[in-house]
Amino acid sequence: MKQKRYICDLFHKFSFMKKLLLLFFILSAFFSFAQELEKSPKKITFEMGYTGVRKSNFTDISKTGFAFALDYGWQVSGFKNKPAAYISFPLGYTAIPPIKKSTKNYGISFYGVHITHNLKQQKNIVPFFGYSLLFNQVIKQDTDGRVIGHETRFDAGANLGKRLFAKIEYGIASYPALGQKITSKIGTWGLKVGVRIR
Repeated sequence: MKQKRYICDLFHKFSFMKKLLLLFFILSAFFSFAQELEKSPKKITFEMGYTGVRKSNFTDISKTGFAFALDYGWQVSGFKNKPAAYISFPLGYTAIPPIKKSTKNYGISFYGVHITHNLKQQKNIVPFFGYSLLFNQVIKQDTDGRVIGHETRFDAGANLGKRLFAKIEYGIASYPALGQKITSKIGTWGLKVGVRIR
């Protein structure tokens, strides 16, 4: 019995050491990547504009809204006379006010990861496209609590000089819940204008 217990303890210690080593390598890789990002040019933008609700399971949501977001990122490729690519972390809010008596006031906060690819080198007008994976939180007028979901978003637009840009967006957000056979969804599209702060 003592020998079996000794072997079990040894096995657990070995398993714990493997987990520690794995955690060490993951953290080392993360900090190494973070240091490389710090050396890269930063890209900080602020954007705002129209958001339209294309389709939704929420029957009391309006079709018209307004959104704004702050995006903080770094250039990750395109350093040697090639089109640039960026990784960034947006944080924003969409307000969808009631337009008719049958609709309610909705608010959607979002945050996540955004990838942008420029299609040309830096010139006066540079077209780009991007895609995002976002977490969403929905709050609704006269309703307690909130719904948490995830959104996939695509955008395309153009940088207008060094600081200004405009783009069009399309997104689909899903809000699954326990005991709910049909997943609630909100499909949106948007027209945004923005400014590069840095």
